[in-house]
Amino acid sequence: MPNINSFLASSMTAIIVSVSVFSALFLLGSILFIWWVESKKRPFKEFLKVIGDKFALIWGDFCGLFHISGIVKTVYSDKTLNYSGTEFLPIPTK
Repeated sequence: MPNINSFLASSMTAIIVSVSVFSALFLLGSILFIWWVESKKRPFKEFLKVIGDKFALIWGDFCGLFHISGIVKTVYSDKTLNYSGTEFLPIPTK
């Protein structure tokens, strides 16, 4: 029978670290939420909007850094035909 003590020890360490990190993030999030609602006197809905906007900004920068998305949203118009539209086109190259 193989010795699995080292595997059990490493998996238990991973579980303890994961629970600790989750607990710390939850505590920081709770403190941030209480500060937003009590000190700044702003509604919870605005808190979620600000967090969502910041996350979208960071995610967009991350994707742009690694060129994850190969397409961009392009808006165009033709005034002679009184027409405008939106397409998803490949990223232009130099």
